[in-house]
Amino acid sequence: MEAGDQDDYEASSILGDLVDEELASTAQAIEAANQRIQEMLDKSREDDTGVKLEVNERLLDSCTNLMKAIQVLIGCSTDLQVEIVEEKMVSETGDSERTDREGEMLGDGKCDNDVNIVAS
Repeated sequence: MEAGDQDDYEASSILGDLVDEELASTAQAIEAANQRIQEMLDKSREDDTGVKLEVNERLLDSCTNLMKAIQVLIGCSTDLQVEIVEEKMVSETGDSERTDREGEMLGDGKCDNDVNIVAS
């Protein structure tokens, strides 16, 4: 690998690390939001009745579904990032055998998560 290629590889690695950190941070924020939504739902069930409870449950259920969809998007983004890095390694090194082995360890890079969000 030439010096310029090494610099590009290091820059790609740093960018990949930053993306990983952002995705992890976003995943943590989503988990915290899920916990907060559950707390709000529990409180509403304790304090509210009738129509108010039903409205709050529907709103919070919609929020929960949104958080689930965002979690799937984060997972797909992570998978896509791995796939992009693997393809870049193949194009830079020509070592498809190495990236095939890494792909086996990391998964196939395909997002197979399905989310069905049904409007209530």
